[in-house]
Amino acid sequence: MPLSAGEEFCRRLTHLPMREKYQEVNRLMESFIEETHKTESAAATV
Repeated sequence: MPLSAGEEFCRRLTHLPMREKYQEVNRLMESFIEETHKTESAAATV
């Protein structure tokens, strides 16, 4: 049974050193925020 994206992410994080965990989480948050802004601006133009 394949892992969900969240489970895959958590599993990868557990193997990373602390500093890399922060970088990975920050990167994920930035891409999430970018996607949210794209969605919001697309919705605003309708």
